[in-house]
Amino acid sequence: MFKPELEVPDIEYCKKLKEIGLPQDTGGFYWTKYKGEVNLIYNEDIPHYSFYESDIVFKVFTIRELGEWLPSSIEKEYSYASEAKRIFENRAVSDIEKDYSISYYLVIEKTDERWFCKYERLDYNEPVILVLFSDVKLSNALAKMLIWLIKNGYVRFENERMYKDFKKS
Repeated sequence: MFKPELEVPDIEYCKKLKEIGLPQDTGGFYWTKYKGEVNLIYNEDIPHYSFYESDIVFKVFTIRELGEWLPSSIEKEYSYASEAKRIFENRAVSDIEKDYSISYYLVIEKTDERWFCKYERLDYNEPVILVLFSDVKLSNALAKMLIWLIKNGYVRFENERMYKDFKKS
């Protein structure tokens, strides 16, 4: 039996996604809160729906939706020159190579009790993790990662539509 509470992030993560600009009018599941009571409802046509005077409404994204918005890889840019200047006390360093970037790949794993969502790369066959989130619910781990990606500029919004920006300076 389908249990939507297990397939969607908790209300606090949906609230954060709304606060950082994730579009809220796409229909589907919504967390509503009215007079202290929290409910998960489904509506296909949210702009024309009355929430019976709900004081709080947050769009709920399913595991599938969250997974579609996570880039399969992201690039972290590094600067040889800035590192060299820091090491050599800001002296001019002309023989240092220019900036470079390293790709980190999305990995989702499950242990007996927790889900892990991370971006990592291999360095001499050892994993190097850029960022990692875990939770007992996969949907929460994915939501935490999406929030981090948005706040750090890897995923951004323009004109109510989401675009992935795979470079970070």
